[in-house]
Amino acid sequence: YDPEGPCANSHPSYERDITTTLSEYETSAIALHDICLESGKTYKFIVSFQRHEPYDDNPTAQILIDSIVLIPRIEITPILQGSHQAEVRHREYVNLGCNHTYYDVNYIINAPEECKDLLKTISVYINNGATPCECNPTGSKSKKCAESGGYCMCKTNVVGRQCDRCAPGTYGFGPEGCKACDCNSIGSKDNDCDLITGQCNCHPNTYGRECDQCQPGFWNFPNCQICECNGHTPTCNSKTGECNHCQDFTQGWKCDRCIDGYYGNPLLGSSIGCRPCRCPDTVASGHSYANECYLHPSTNDVICACEEGYAGARCDVCADNYFGNPEKPGGQCQSCDCSNNVDPKRPGNCDAKSGKCLQCLYNTEGDHCEYCRDGFYGDALRQDCRDCDCNLLGTNQTIQHCDRYTGQCPCLRNVKGQYCDECIENHWKIASGEGCEACDCDPVGALSEQCNPYDGQCSCKSGFGGRQCNQCEAYFWGDPNVECKPCECNAYGSATQQCDRTTGKCACKSGIGGYKCDQCDRGYLGQAPYCEPCGECFDNWDMILDGLRNETDRTIEEAKTIKKLGATGAYKKEFDSMSKKIAQIEGLLNNTISDREIESIGSEIERIRSHLQESLHNLEESERKLQETDSNIKLANIEIVNLGRRADDVKQMTNYLKDNATRLQEGNIEGALNLTRDAWYR
Repeated sequence: YDPEGPCANSHPSYERDITTTLSEYETSAIALHDICLESGKTYKFIVSFQRHEPYDDNPTAQILIDSIVLIPRIEITPILQGSHQAEVRHREYVNLGCNHTYYDVNYIINAPEECKDLLKTISVYINNGATPCECNPTGSKSKKCAESGGYCMCKTNVVGRQCDRCAPGTYGFGPEGCKACDCNSIGSKDNDCDLITGQCNCHPNTYGRECDQCQPGFWNFPNCQICECNGHTPTCNSKTGECNHCQDFTQGWKCDRCIDGYYGNPLLGSSIGCRPCRCPDTVASGHSYANECYLHPSTNDVICACEEGYAGARCDVCADNYFGNPEKPGGQCQSCDCSNNVDPKRPGNCDAKSGKCLQCLYNTEGDHCEYCRDGFYGDALRQDCRDCDCNLLGTNQTIQHCDRYTGQCPCLRNVKGQYCDECIENHWKIASGEGCEACDCDPVGALSEQCNPYDGQCSCKSGFGGRQCNQCEAYFWGDPNVECKPCECNAYGSATQQCDRTTGKCACKSGIGGYKCDQCDRGYLGQAPYCEPCGECFDNWDMILDGLRNETDRTIEEAKTIKKLGATGAYKKEFDSMSKKIAQIEGLLNNTISDREIESIGSEIERIRSHLQESLHNLEESERKLQETDSNIKLANIEIVNLGRRADDVKQMTNYLKDNATRLQEGNIEGALNLTRDAWYR
């Protein structure tokens, strides 16, 4: 300061630190401290702001400095000092308390009415008269400003006396005013933003105009973490962390899986991480039957997830119920066409190469199970195959099966019907199993040509009988056109009252014989009809005699042949062979032959002569045997007579022994006991 000047009593050291506090509920503060300033000099003021609590950091706290005003002391101005009128104004100014209101920012509003005129006069002096409003046409609502202070009427978020800038925390000065920065309180350093772009001041790894996102390559705002995508993409979803646009044929939240059609380990890198599936070749080759594949956890073999119809680790074979050649380029697997006549749940329904069906159901068969199998007929495509049910007796068993479409069975001769179960008209005997025979009902004795289909019996006229009505009626025999005689078979000895219709001989019961069945049969004893067998002895001798009789008959027949044809006839085969050889010899003799050939022929003649002698010897031996056989027959007849006599003797001896044995047993206690016990058992 100039020691001779008006501020000689002041010193800068007295004016270094002047503090004031902005109250919580006020918008302005006054540092009531007088400072002496000299005209014509430049002064520099340093204003520093401190938080009320320096250790409590609140990022949202802020101070708006609209203006710093240096107010001259009104009391020393010519308006209030220097003349009588000025002294009157000063007295009035002090008495009314105008000096207190004058230091209020809103003094023009809060000042008493008595002070307003005085304050306006002082303002005109201080400001050298009136000043233009100069309201900014973009930021103000009107060109008119406040008479005191010159404040213009600003649009939303616009500040300044002239409404020419955005308020702190806003941006985008324009016709609509300013927009709030809305900086994220966590992601941004403060609430200020760029006045033009609105970009807030972001903390590291945060992003966005409002600093409300993570930087590209980071996620999980506000705790931004680097994206984990295994090197297959640089960015991920800023909120979830899911990787965006995975590359190198990868997919998944962290690009940790191969895309469909590729396999491998994405963690191994881009070059070998994911490789194309070969099922059996790549998708690009057009020879692939799987959309994806994977590595087997134990063997690390590539396993293809085959499309429907394909199977195998590389989809190079057809699955069950499919056929084809998928191992070749262009080859495909097609569904087995088995006409819905197989169980799709069973494996091996058709041949994997040809498609021929192997397990037809519902009684069907064929390459496609398209027709009924042998023994069945109907519509295989509708699962309607029924049993042929051919009549066993009327069906031709060499053909075996019915027509597979119509069900017509192959009938034997003279048999008709779909099942071959009835004879054609005028035929019977289907039970024979050889077809039906004609009834052949006698046109004279039968009422019609049709007979009973089961027993062949024709319907006979009165007086006629027999199956064909060409015989006498029942219980008669003879020629019905000449005379019919009654059978008169013994009622006790006959098996039936109908005798033979030609001879009249009756059919006897076992042990009964005779023309009318009124005698005991050969080998039986007694009086008919009470006939008993002769016994085991007779049966044995009878069997021996039957054997001798058969042998005798055979020998007699041979003798008759020799007698009728001669030895040549009996041994025709041998003699024919000899004749052929002799003819060959004669042919050789008629031709010119060598000595060796003659010698050979001589040997052959000797051999034939020897064979002829042997044949004559055999003939003599046969004649001798014939004579011996004839003698044996005569001796056998004599022996039969003797056996008959011996049989009678044996029978008498047996009766004698039986009577004796009974008496002997009765003679002792043990024998009597045995007889009693045998009687009790019977």
